[in-house]
Amino acid sequence: MALAPRDRYRLLARRRALAGLGVLALLGSCASLPRDVARVPSHALDDFATTRLGQQVAAMQPNPDASGFRLLPSGAAAYDARVALVDQAQRSLDLQYYLIENDPPIRELFAHIRRAAERGIRVRLLLDDLRTASHDAALARFAARPNVQVRLFNPFPAGRSSSVSRFLLAAGDLSRLSRRMHNKLFVADNAVAIAGGRNLGAAYFQRTDDVNFADLDVLVAGPVVRDLSRSFDRYWNSRLAYPIAALAESPAPGAAEGRVPTDAELAAPGSPPGRSPVDLQLVWRLVWAPARVLVDRPSKVDGASRPGDRPVILDDVLAIVRGATRSVAVVSPYFIPTAEVTDALRELRSRGVVVRVLTNSLATTDVPAAHAAYARHRPELLALGVELHELRATPSRRSAFLGSSKSSRSSLHAKAILVDGHVLFVGSMNLDPRSAVENTEVGLLIDSADLGAQMSRLFARGVRPEDSYAVRLGTDGRTIEWLTGEASGERRYSHDPEAGFWRSLTNVFLGMTVPEGLL
Repeated sequence: MALAPRDRYRLLARRRALAGLGVLALLGSCASLPRDVARVPSHALDDFATTRLGQQVAAMQPNPDASGFRLLPSGAAAYDARVALVDQAQRSLDLQYYLIENDPPIRELFAHIRRAAERGIRVRLLLDDLRTASHDAALARFAARPNVQVRLFNPFPAGRSSSVSRFLLAAGDLSRLSRRMHNKLFVADNAVAIAGGRNLGAAYFQRTDDVNFADLDVLVAGPVVRDLSRSFDRYWNSRLAYPIAALAESPAPGAAEGRVPTDAELAAPGSPPGRSPVDLQLVWRLVWAPARVLVDRPSKVDGASRPGDRPVILDDVLAIVRGATRSVAVVSPYFIPTAEVTDALRELRSRGVVVRVLTNSLATTDVPAAHAAYARHRPELLALGVELHELRATPSRRSAFLGSSKSSRSSLHAKAILVDGHVLFVGSMNLDPRSAVENTEVGLLIDSADLGAQMSRLFARGVRPEDSYAVRLGTDGRTIEWLTGEASGERRYSHDPEAGFWRSLTNVFLGMTVPEGLL
């Protein structure tokens, strides 16, 4: 039967599209990263003690070996702390991130960073390459500024203008490219740092009118900062970190980003020119406690097996968790327990240790596939006696978990574990297979009753009936139900609340099809 002209056109277009995809896949099999890349090694500032921040920390330390910490649950405080560090820095700024968004608050932050570079401060920006599609030119212009260096970690070899072309042209190497640098680190003068769960984006600082993330960072001062800087240097000088100039065309002379704002323009409304919004209150009200840095090696990303590569962060964290005698509280937006994690929780429950978990509900998660994988584990975890709590999409305005938000909807992004009320882990690691096996992570393990009490209060606020759902096994021992508090009293649901029909249906499909190892 002869095809109508329109049908012949559609068939031809379909064949051309398939042929194009085939050509892209073939080209991708030949794509490779540049070789013999010039990477001039550099390291963190040695004479941190002579800087203004270093002197402020030294004046407050109870002893030279003490490290100080301050939890930053509020998005506003976490943002202001970063601006303050930039404005107070005198010698160096080191930024290591998985994701940086191009939105007004982050453009404002980078205006301060550009101004710092103009003052002569060395800026090193290390960024994972997953979410940088079409941003090569902007990053190259930023790196063209005096005192600024930019490197991309584990970059895609070709098709850099869009995410689709990147993955198509990298089809033969996806096992490597699915592994990412998930670390989040912000260090000023090797004297004060911020680590934790936040990427750089308006939603992570609760500054959007849409969905905002409930997140958690920790401000760090003292010797532990040097350990964080050493971890940064290890990644910065890794063979997996490529200078932007090796991946993107150099900008034309004079094409660096536009005019740098003046100090007066950057000052907060009502603040004196040149002063940060937080100023010297930054290092102020620190809790001094013993701590250590937990960090994966960069070689975890390429699967290289070298002596000393183990343990990864998860091994260290699980060792601490297994030692619990009274309680374990977990905050993880993507909670997909591996067999190792489940075994640890089973052993804890057998000894009567109280285990509580706060994670996203189906309505609040930004990764439905991750929630689908977590849902498979709910019956077993509940049968073990693990308490599960899932964040409500519209938490109580009186006590929204981890601070207030401009929007009425929240999504959990904080990553923290509290053991026996005093051993606290805060970092970039989720309790899921991706953090365990695929991505690199960094975090802090702090032993402090004061910080533990603060975290306990944050957790208690998060699991209030007004702010989250308590997940329970039904009377049949198989079905799941959700309990929460309303003005009229307790309310019970037999299906994922607030999720809607289509998201719930998609969740069922994902639960049947998506392998956990990819999440």
